[in-house]
Amino acid sequence: MNKVMGIINLAEEKNCLSELTTDRCLAAVPFAARYRLIDFALTNMVRSNVKEIAIFTHSNYRSLLTHVGSGADWDLNKRHGGLYVLPPYWQDTDINGDIDYFLHNWDYIERSKAEHLLISGSSLITNTNFDKLIQDHINKNADITFLTIKTPASPALNDTSTFQDNRQKALSTKINNVTESAFYTGIYLIKKSCLHSLIFSSGSEITSNLLIDVICSQFSLMNVQIVQHQGYSCSINSIQDYYHHSLQLLEQKNYEQLFQLSRNVTTKISNYKPAKYEQTASVKQSLISTGCRIAGNVEKSMLSRAVTVEAGATVKNSIILDHCQIKSGAYIENAIIDKFTVLSEGDIIIGDKEHPHVIGKQKNVQTVVKK
Repeated sequence: MNKVMGIINLAEEKNCLSELTTDRCLAAVPFAARYRLIDFALTNMVRSNVKEIAIFTHSNYRSLLTHVGSGADWDLNKRHGGLYVLPPYWQDTDINGDIDYFLHNWDYIERSKAEHLLISGSSLITNTNFDKLIQDHINKNADITFLTIKTPASPALNDTSTFQDNRQKALSTKINNVTESAFYTGIYLIKKSCLHSLIFSSGSEITSNLLIDVICSQFSLMNVQIVQHQGYSCSINSIQDYYHHSLQLLEQKNYEQLFQLSRNVTTKISNYKPAKYEQTASVKQSLISTGCRIAGNVEKSMLSRAVTVEAGATVKNSIILDHCQIKSGAYIENAIIDKFTVLSEGDIIIGDKEHPHVIGKQKNVQTVVKK
């Protein structure tokens, strides 16, 4: 689909996942034991034959760069096209808007032969392709086409929580004026010529938001179309979203809807040995990734790569990220533990199901935490 260029716009995504986004951007947050959030946007674009993709980064993007690399895992390490990571303009790190990203990188966009731009964030979790979105957009000669869902998969995809202020709610209202009960997913396709006109002819301030302040104000002057997405979807906009949507994948029905046999989600390849289960291990309704060694009790939890749970340790209703060590006698319930954290004997971490306790990366926990 050489008529379409992809842009994964992280410029205005908030670091909204508590300790998980202290040292990394939202797009680089681990998900479902082996993936990162950005894997879904990249996979969906590549599956739709979009072979030229740019990522607008904002802050804390070292982990993201390490993960995506040259784009080889997505077959995007090409001489022409492929993957480009575009960091913020060095003088504008405090800019509160994404217009500046498009302005400073317009020469890159202009050089592309693509006639349309597929713009997405990284917070939407779905496993799909954008073929219908692209085909309808072209066939109807639309200026802009929004991807929506009819019924939110979670409160995070409705028009009161995805949109944080009155201007954003106004956009949702305008989309609903085009078609009823349409909830915006954060993905849209726009003509490159239309985007150029909006950016360079609107007199927009660099602190403006492209979608809310510019496109929304020109709705009545554009040919706006809507395409409804079918299938499993959820959005990660808070630590509660992250916790609940992660653990919902422990239900076989949800897992199979997202990770379909005919549609693999591509991620960075990591070579670990299969998980090892000792004779003392007890594992119930959990997702255990490669490289793990389980000797203790794990129930309704999700363990990323190379996690160790020693005999006598208990993990319940929790998410444990890469290379954590849960020592004998430790107890974890309703918690999210970031990478390389060590929980020693006697450590007790108990959160609430609605408000899980979060422990940041590389912490050596030596206290009892109850919530």
